[in-house]
Amino acid sequence: MPLNQKDILTWCDELHQVKGNVSQLQATLNQILSKAPTINQYKQLAYHFEETLNQQQQNGDIQMIEKAKSLLISPQLKIAIRLKSLFEKGYLPLLLALSRINFKSGKSDRYVGYFLNYNPPKDIVNKLPDKLRNGINVPASTKEQKAPIILSNYPPVLPPITDPKLLKLILTDKSYRQPSDFIELETESGNHLYNSSHNTKLAIRGNKLLNYLIYNILDEKFPEIHEDDLTYLTEKLTNKNILTKLAYAYNLVDILYNNILTNESNTNLDEKIDAFSKVFCAYIAGLSINDYTNEEISQWLEKLYEPIINKLYQISKTNHSLKDLNQLAYAEINFLLKKINNTFAAQQTKKIQYDFNIIEQDPFVVQLKIGDLDYGMGTSSKREEAENKACYETLNSKELMSKLIEYILANFKTPETVQNKNMNNLANLYGDESKKQQQQQQQQQQQQQQQQQQQQPVTPIEEDEDAYSPKEDEDDYEPQLNTPEPTEAPVQLPVQPAPLAQPPLHVRAPLPYGALPPNPTNTLHNGVSIAPYALPSLNNDVSSRIPVDHLAKNNLYALLGTKHLSPNYRSHKVGNDYQTTIMVGDIVLGVAYDTNKKIASQKAAMNALSNKHGLQQLGLDA
Repeated sequence: MPLNQKDILTWCDELHQVKGNVSQLQATLNQILSKAPTINQYKQLAYHFEETLNQQQQNGDIQMIEKAKSLLISPQLKIAIRLKSLFEKGYLPLLLALSRINFKSGKSDRYVGYFLNYNPPKDIVNKLPDKLRNGINVPASTKEQKAPIILSNYPPVLPPITDPKLLKLILTDKSYRQPSDFIELETESGNHLYNSSHNTKLAIRGNKLLNYLIYNILDEKFPEIHEDDLTYLTEKLTNKNILTKLAYAYNLVDILYNNILTNESNTNLDEKIDAFSKVFCAYIAGLSINDYTNEEISQWLEKLYEPIINKLYQISKTNHSLKDLNQLAYAEINFLLKKINNTFAAQQTKKIQYDFNIIEQDPFVVQLKIGDLDYGMGTSSKREEAENKACYETLNSKELMSKLIEYILANFKTPETVQNKNMNNLANLYGDESKKQQQQQQQQQQQQQQQQQQQQPVTPIEEDEDAYSPKEDEDDYEPQLNTPEPTEAPVQLPVQPAPLAQPPLHVRAPLPYGALPPNPTNTLHNGVSIAPYALPSLNNDVSSRIPVDHLAKNNLYALLGTKHLSPNYRSHKVGNDYQTTIMVGDIVLGVAYDTNKKIASQKAAMNALSNKHGLQQLGLDA
């Protein structure tokens, strides 16, 4: 309904009176606080008044006695004393801000912002007596409801900056620089601070301070969330879009000195958002320069960001952008108990076992059990979620955590049971005996082989080289000159002389297992000729062998791959050794023996690479 001229004049007159009354209220408050006695002073005055009144009563001055009594018991004096007592203890922050406002100054006063931004505790109305609540428009169910944010009080008052030069620097964008800026800003040394004539440096400083304060606010508001989630929410709350909206909310864009809005045809949206977000960050840096503490700035930002934080947190939880607290609790419990068990293992004390007992299955009701004690319970339609909730309840219960710590300390002092130690000792004893038996069996087998070799003559076996020409087993290598001598002398076997005038052949143990004999004219993998010699039985004396080429299998695969062929490895146990045969189709490329199956395959690959005849049959050049 529009107001006429008379109504406007009436309102102006009343508002002018209100303005004067507020100034009078402040003056009256300051007088009360300065003249009212403290509680101790009031007690001393009451004691002296009592003595004085007794003397006056003896003199018959009754009128003076009545005035003094009425003054001491007056409610106004008691209210003034109580008001001063609460004020000095800091329990009346609203009146504290009111008493320090300078209404005579034409500049903005920060204490006005303190007064307007003050929010009393949310449950203060619920603690009022019913008689005092009669005149307050508060529903009876306030105790069960969370106080909503009143939009008329949002955003909180912007803390004022009293330094005009600093304020001008904050509101000057880099696009607005003038030629005079390169000349006027001159230091005592004669340098021109042309890079300090705009708000870019302040914006960078304010952005760092804003991230720091927002991170602390989130950490205090949500102390349970993961550090990665804190970083995620901080980045969301300090992005340029939100900072631009906050700059618009405080009308900082309207008073920003810039050439962006004047040249909108040549400016894109990103440049505008960048400039408007910078002015908000620059203002935060200006507050720190203008003697505002981080705590004061944080209180203002907490009120400013409260609805934004609540909305973002709910959206992030709905979208599963934040880590589940129940899963984090499960991971923490698992890490704690594993860490403790590792410590207990070094101390040879009893380890801690934990499990989840399923009480019900539709839905799942699970209880965490650590050792013999029961801890938190969790309920969910899925077993995994129920277990996570049980861990979360355990970590967030002081009683359950105290119970867990006591159990850990008790187990830390409990050594392993004697039964377990005896079992371990018996296992070690039986293990040692089994090793001794295996060694004795190996020695007996070697002795039997030596006796057989001494009793049976070894006859050379001649093979048709065109039919088959496998490479010599690597076990038959003669040590080179630079090969270190073995620490233990190998068992020397008698060498049977070769018949007639043929070149001497190396003596080999009989082959009862169907193994193919080696070719005495073969060469090594590296092409070096080896003179035949007497071959002892297969043994574990590695010091007398040439090192194995561990790339032989890869080289063989690469060589055969050029013809789209692949080797077929066949291994079987021959006594205490493994015999590995490499075949490509029906062609045998290499055979080797070793106590280690992998080394036997590498040796077979080395022999295959040296088998020129076999490779030529496959169309390969060795």
